[in-house]
Amino acid sequence: MVPSFRSSFLLGSASAIGSLLVVTPAYAQASDSDTAQQELEQSAQSDSIIVTGYRGSPVSSTVLPDKPVLDTPFSVNSLGSELLRDQQAISFADVARNDPSLVLAFPQFDDTVNIRGFYQNLIYREGLPTSAQVRVPFQNKDRIDVFKGLSGFRFGFNSPGGVINVVSKRPTETFSGFALFGGDHHGTLYGQLDAGGRFGPDGRFGVRVNLFVNEIDSFRRNVKGEQRLYSGIFDWRVTPDLTLEAEYERFENSNNVFGLLFNGAFGGDVERARALLPLVDPEDTNAQPWLVEDRSQSVYRLGASWRFAEGWTARLSGHKVDADVPYTSGEANDLQPDGSYTLSVYTIESFKPSYKAVSAGVDGTFSLLGIGAALSLGYIYDDRSAAFRNGYFFADASEYLGGTRRGNLFTGETILGFVPPPGTPGSFEGAFASRRHTAFVNATLSVNDRLDLLGGVTYATLRGYNPDTGEETFDDDAWSPVLGVVWKPLDRTSLYASYATGLEEGQTPPETAANFRPEPFPPIKSEQIELGVKHEFGRGALVTLAAFQIDQGLAYVNSANLFVQDGVRRHRGVEFTVLGNVTHNLRLAGGVTYLDAKVAEAAENVGSRIPGIGKWRYSLFADWRTPLDPNFYVTGGVQGDSRKFVTFANNFALPGHTIFDLGARYTFDTGATRMTARVGVQNLLDKRHFESVDFYGGLIFGQARTLRASLEVAF
Repeated sequence: MVPSFRSSFLLGSASAIGSLLVVTPAYAQASDSDTAQQELEQSAQSDSIIVTGYRGSPVSSTVLPDKPVLDTPFSVNSLGSELLRDQQAISFADVARNDPSLVLAFPQFDDTVNIRGFYQNLIYREGLPTSAQVRVPFQNKDRIDVFKGLSGFRFGFNSPGGVINVVSKRPTETFSGFALFGGDHHGTLYGQLDAGGRFGPDGRFGVRVNLFVNEIDSFRRNVKGEQRLYSGIFDWRVTPDLTLEAEYERFENSNNVFGLLFNGAFGGDVERARALLPLVDPEDTNAQPWLVEDRSQSVYRLGASWRFAEGWTARLSGHKVDADVPYTSGEANDLQPDGSYTLSVYTIESFKPSYKAVSAGVDGTFSLLGIGAALSLGYIYDDRSAAFRNGYFFADASEYLGGTRRGNLFTGETILGFVPPPGTPGSFEGAFASRRHTAFVNATLSVNDRLDLLGGVTYATLRGYNPDTGEETFDDDAWSPVLGVVWKPLDRTSLYASYATGLEEGQTPPETAANFRPEPFPPIKSEQIELGVKHEFGRGALVTLAAFQIDQGLAYVNSANLFVQDGVRRHRGVEFTVLGNVTHNLRLAGGVTYLDAKVAEAAENVGSRIPGIGKWRYSLFADWRTPLDPNFYVTGGVQGDSRKFVTFANNFALPGHTIFDLGARYTFDTGATRMTARVGVQNLLDKRHFESVDFYGGLIFGQARTLRASLEVAF
């Protein structure tokens, strides 16, 4: 467990900020926000649009390097670090609120997400896959790219909903950074130090370090936690055309766990759920002091970029990811009107997934018969393995604790207990591994200044096996074509259409299924068609309107309590997003998504809506520089969704909701130091709402009203 550090953290943060106020020189660099504003003002004097501010750095597509998002036949959102700091984001739930196509899948455990209604079990880091079973640290990231829709033509096997790819902050040209300290009225405290720059002859060497600590005191009863992030990136400009870099990241997360599942708490009884669920307050949980998950992840990465000819760049990158994600979850079962419940326990003492991945690619432009062309080709290899030891699942903890043990959800009464120790009867263990080889080639032909044609193909293989026995569990391969067209009737407007197919690793059965095993099922196929329009306006804001249909193989627990992959799920939707500087004084981030996700083919429930996916989801964050003072900003937001079904039978649903946020920030100078004070209230009206319904029927309440404040010192 991560040791407590409240006292040392408070003292250390105060000392660090005090030192910065004293020693920051008169030539201190401007903050990221100031730099972004200067770039915007410069861009207003030219014909080009510089994509910056809330859209991160000048952004290229996640899947087509060096190509502007406006010129790609896909929907892409890029959430910049400045946006997240202005929102005082400290969790990935805060990040997901900026895109209506994103929903956290299991917010009580990790940062896995749903994109366009499809579960993502991987997060990509610098284009390489890594585990999503550990919280995703974003404090050391320059931006979070959300690529929506099928992306197998670049990433191989992955979810048809899309890909989240995080991009690390790089060294700045001159020494600069900031220290940040903040917290909320529930008792959460956090602090960050971000610093970097270049040194050596001609600034050949660069370094950027990030430290983040967070002591969490949740609004939820008996739920506390701690987080630590240590990261550093170093680069060497060997020549003007060749850059080498090395990166290390260590993230630790510890928190109490809880769970309220429809089938467990209410026995799958709809009438019982309707009667008892309104009695549960968002702060009520079944969290136990002895049910704590300590998860950690270390990332080691090496990369190289070489511009070997005019217009041509070769890239090589590889990382090793070692994760430690022991499961220690508990669920409230047999909930009674007085709040009492029994506790089920699912635990795996040792679960250590490991990821090794390497990517190599070449991107460039050339002329073909007088027609401009761009070519991307590459190869990705990744190896994932995990062994689980001393696993247990008890439907009632009393089975191994003895006697009759009941807690109370309404009073917070916990159960005196402990995690099943090794040697307890009924344990299970095992191991699984998979290897993927992905080769791709994509070409874009610029027929003229207005029309681009994209074509590409990926060949990917996926083999699953047991590393202990060598037994093969599945072996599959697929060709994934992609076709796209982009037409620009105006310089800042593009219309596009695309078609793609893909293959994804299968899902894992829940522990309550009769055929439970903590191993993924064989791969499932998917197909997508998408139409859209993009427009850049104002001072760099990007607006995207996209319509899509995605078909994928269906996985669910059937009426015989067996987890099966059977049939087809069809997601049809329309999404509208806006991100960036609309005017000199107004920035926006958000949008609205309409999603009709249904069972198209299956042995059961054909025509029913997929559980956990509302038809409507919307969000909008606004940042307005007031005319009263150029350093005073008012921020606000609205977000919500429509009702979501909990069951495939569509006989029980959670209500929709709308919540509001309000805040402000003020930037001022103290001597040579630039400071920014931020304050905000999430869920201003303290609306009772559900953040999500997870894949297994877990019911997760959203954030209660929370007052958050922070102070940033730039240097």
